[in-house]
Amino acid sequence: MLDQVPLGGLQWPLEALALLFLLAGLMLPLVQWSTLPERIPSHFNIMGRPDRWGGRWVFIGFACLQLFIYGMFTVQGHTLDYLAGSGLPFNAISFLLLWTKLVIEGLFLYLIWTMIRVARAQAEKANIVLMLLFSALLVVPILLIRVK
Repeated sequence: MLDQVPLGGLQWPLEALALLFLLAGLMLPLVQWSTLPERIPSHFNIMGRPDRWGGRWVFIGFACLQLFIYGMFTVQGHTLDYLAGSGLPFNAISFLLLWTKLVIEGLFLYLIWTMIRVARAQAEKANIVLMLLFSALLVVPILLIRVK
């Protein structure tokens, strides 16, 4: 169970990966902004097909949401306290928050990449298997944590 495993060694690689996903998700539309089509999918149905469209501004909303989620999980997971050397233990709850942040930022990156590909007609829909995999990745650590 996760409460019996020293998790501190996982903390910084996972934090770095979450930050990488965040930065990539912010930069991907930014570096391609001038070549993006005006019509961007903003929602996908249960089968992965786009069912709502918007302008390029959709990426601004995504960026705000990405930053907000990253910030909230960083604060609630005490990442800043760990950086300051507060000596707080990195426990199962801290790991769960960090893992959730990592998976959500990875999901955002995938969705942004997919939105760009669908807008450019390089893909027809989001990969539903990958969406289910992201959902499963969110749940797996919860199943491993023993509730006392």
